[in-house]
Amino acid sequence: MMKLYLSENRFTGEIPSSTLGLPKLKELKLDRNGFSGRIPDFQQTNLRVVNLSDNELEGPIPDKLRKMDSTMFSEQSPTPVIVAKIVGGGVGEWKLRVFVQGGDTEGADDGGEELGRSSPLSPGSAAAATRLANTTEHSEGVAKGLDHLYKELPHLIAPHGHLKSSNVLLNQSLQPLLTDYSLIPVINQENAQELMVAYKSPEHIKSGRITKKTDVWSLGVLILEVLTAKFPSNFLQKGKGKDDQDLAVFVKSIVGDDPDDYGSKIDLILDKEIGGISDGDRELIAELLRIGLSCCESDVEKRLDLKMATERIEGLKVEDDFPKSH
Repeated sequence: MMKLYLSENRFTGEIPSSTLGLPKLKELKLDRNGFSGRIPDFQQTNLRVVNLSDNELEGPIPDKLRKMDSTMFSEQSPTPVIVAKIVGGGVGEWKLRVFVQGGDTEGADDGGEELGRSSPLSPGSAAAATRLANTTEHSEGVAKGLDHLYKELPHLIAPHGHLKSSNVLLNQSLQPLLTDYSLIPVINQENAQELMVAYKSPEHIKSGRITKKTDVWSLGVLILEVLTAKFPSNFLQKGKGKDDQDLAVFVKSIVGDDPDDYGSKIDLILDKEIGGISDGDRELIAELLRIGLSCCESDVEKRLDLKMATERIEGLKVEDDFPKSH
């Protein structure tokens, strides 16, 4: 790992000693948290950027860091930083929300402003098909991103560990990019278990463990969030959360346990602003719902593995009259 950005995450306690064991580290940003204690004696030869400002650290600045800008270690006035993130908001509405970090967020909902909120679309319209195509493409992109992490970081049980809608960005080509991944080894375990998504999975709630399929569960929750426009309430809670806060449990309580019935019940859980959907789109959305719920299966043995989930998402096809749009 060459860059570690954990700014403004409400982390507390001492800076994890594991950060000293990242030999290729070039940039470290831990500003605007609640870290306390002494600054570790970083010895990485390639370390060029360190920002530890706005924490509760004490003691001298280590020799290795003294040549850096002193403001990176002290209290300072927050500088506005604009970050575009994707948040679930219904089929095809992987909406961009602009967060102004450390600046004035007055008038913004939850610290951000939604961009590109669409009005309901008529069934079978080109715009509706484009939104649906974007939904399948983005789901596929996230799944492939996870697959890349699993191949690059096979030693980690949950190579992402914190997959949720606000940790997926869209680039200029509207392709999804995963962020805030592979943090479990470098965060104090107490903080990780309080805040990170992997520790809110059914397997951790029931048995206190995470597995190689935990990130798949997070992928399923992300798909359900996009379909329903409902943010998983258990993600907002510190600690494990409860089964009745699980978005998959909520969705299944409405559509039932028979996947063959999902097509006829899809309107009960879809974002109401979506409007009507064509018969072809209905089956595609129903299949995406099946995939999402199969990824969220509480029994890890019955849950889809990442390879199968990715293949099934890749198999989704929007009606030929309206090809996928970039």
